[in-house]
Amino acid sequence: MFIAYRLAKYELSEVDTLVEWFRADASARTKRLQKMKLPGGPEDKYVDDFDAISAVHQLNSGLSIVALWRCVELCRTRVVLSALGKEASREAASHTKAICKLNQMGTTERGVKRWKDVNELRSLNNAFKHGGYIEGPLAKYDAWSSRAGEVISNVDVEYPRLRNAAEEYIEDLVLQASKWLVSTNS
Repeated sequence: MFIAYRLAKYELSEVDTLVEWFRADASARTKRLQKMKLPGGPEDKYVDDFDAISAVHQLNSGLSIVALWRCVELCRTRVVLSALGKEASREAASHTKAICKLNQMGTTERGVKRWKDVNELRSLNNAFKHGGYIEGPLAKYDAWSSRAGEVISNVDVEYPRLRNAAEEYIEDLVLQASKWLVSTNS
């Protein structure tokens, strides 16, 4: 169980590094373009370049969310592997089946800290992967409901909250699974 936790912490750190690199890169590119503006020249000369930076930033935001969800998903699968074995871990790749495996370990999805935020992260991940619009389960969350039907944007605002939620969820999941293992082996 400790290995699952340490791997998850390392992976979260790698996602943080990726997010910071994305931000720094977008900032550097924007500053370079701003320096290139010619006095008295047409203002729209670099509009396409700024739009490209914005589009890449949006793509990077989506990649950050997908990577963050993958950390949670991998950790959950590793926890199931440690607690219930290889066969059960294969099934835990499916969210619905993973919830069943958590039930077998004496916990529920709702019994793990920050489960609502992590479920929001899962919904955001799915929305990015299936069209990029705020719809379906994602549109039911407060942070997104007022923008239902719109293209997903401003993920940078929500990322820190979801990142912290993922870490707390992972810590609590590992703790609960460890307690379950101790109780079953006693």
